[in-house]
Amino acid sequence: MPNPLRRSAVQRGAFLAVAAAVAIAACSSEEPDSSDSDTTATSTAATTAAPTTDSAATTASPTTTTAEGEATATTQAATTTVAPTTTVAPSLYPLTITDAAGQQFTFDSPPTLGCAWYGCVETAAELGIPIQASIVAQEEADTPFYGVAPDTFIVDTTNPEEWAAADVDLVLTSIQGQGSPVAEAIEQASPIFFLHYDTFAAPAPEGALGGYDSYTENLRLMGALADMPEAAETVIADYEAAAATLAEFATPGTEVQTVAVIGAIPGYAAIGPDSAFCLLLAETGHGTCVGTGAGELLNAEAFLAEDPDVIIQSTFGGDLTVAEREASDPIWNQLTAVQNGEVYETTNSRFYCCSTGGLIYTAQEYINLLFPDAGIAGPGDLAQFDPAQSPLATG
Repeated sequence: MPNPLRRSAVQRGAFLAVAAAVAIAACSSEEPDSSDSDTTATSTAATTAAPTTDSAATTASPTTTTAEGEATATTQAATTTVAPTTTVAPSLYPLTITDAAGQQFTFDSPPTLGCAWYGCVETAAELGIPIQASIVAQEEADTPFYGVAPDTFIVDTTNPEEWAAADVDLVLTSIQGQGSPVAEAIEQASPIFFLHYDTFAAPAPEGALGGYDSYTENLRLMGALADMPEAAETVIADYEAAAATLAEFATPGTEVQTVAVIGAIPGYAAIGPDSAFCLLLAETGHGTCVGTGAGELLNAEAFLAEDPDVIIQSTFGGDLTVAEREASDPIWNQLTAVQNGEVYETTNSRFYCCSTGGLIYTAQEYINLLFPDAGIAGPGDLAQFDPAQSPLATG
């Protein structure tokens, strides 16, 4: 039987989202030091342009004629037109900016961008940033979740000639990819800007962020590169609104539950409590995730010892179904979540990666599956999902 305490009521609660500060520094007259790992910087604040007033326009006095034929002048009051007040955000450029690896870049104007990681693709789509070259599949392009089609589709990411032909100023990828064959190929064609990476499978590299802070910081970094810092703050506000809505469904039972988020592969690859989705659950009153988050498979004995209250199986890593797991796994029916009917099979892998949009998607599916009476529809096809229009973000 499901835990009646956890589903007994929907409580309203406050949620304070944590967002990382933008790592943008004002451009100096000196050449930047590429080894500088300082990521602290100050964004230029928006200023308000003074209202403008057009010159007073006076209309000539019309003339009327009396019955006796004498001309009589009538005066019309002068009119003054005042232009509306507009807020003008100054450009961040010239810009000096530091990436997740501590590399410092200086640009006089916004660079043309390429994406070598889906975190870049999804973040660009949330911000509305055009991408000139991308690893996104052609069938995924021109959709709300993955954004408009790039000028160039990169098919072989390890081919430096493809990246060179794309002719972009900067290619963005995950810091987890440092030293990879893909990074080595890109470096032969363009500078690489490393973005922050979630810690679902390994600790964040030194100096890099993890969890959902990585996603919000990437929004600010890419917003700065595109000279669109306000767009980044708007997207972050949507994520914070979605998190606040998720918190409204917390109960005393959900606060103490344990949750296992596993992939669709044999064994138990749980994402761990420091991953973005698990941090979101914990901070909104939906329990604690089991697992190490170090990319290690838990064996049957270790998973049975964890004995989670809730099991969420995503599509990550394979195509093993819950039914197949039940038929082949000798400890499956001994688990508390299985015995209480608290096993949920999802249709996506965004519990593991790569953006605030992906987190909103998974949070909406979580509510749809675990709180079926809440009236929150499932998020549907990932490519067609618009995070800003999610009922979690819109309230």
